[in-house]
Amino acid sequence: MTDVKGVLRDRSLQLYEQYERLFAEGQKGGEIRKDQKPLHLAEMMEGMLILIAGNWVSGWWKKRSDSLEERFMNALDVFLEGCDAPKPERSRASHPGRKARRLRLIR
Repeated sequence: MTDVKGVLRDRSLQLYEQYERLFAEGQKGGEIRKDQKPLHLAEMMEGMLILIAGNWVSGWWKKRSDSLEERFMNALDVFLEGCDAPKPERSRASHPGRKARRLRLIR
């Protein structure tokens, strides 16, 4: 395995730590499912965002005109919906806190 060093690695690790803390807080508050480790959720989210950014920058989807922000927001909606803690008493279609949580994650 390669020994990765440098500023990019350091910044990436800082970002993972921040995401991990956010997911852990969400788990403690009952907003995020507890069957996954916060670091794993952070890694999945970061991987998803990197793929979307790479596809957008490279023009992978030639006939698409979506903005990068729109692609990120759509992906985050789907990802965070999957991270939701199960709450059988409410409909999954209406989720008032999701948008606020999504905005905290991207800032």
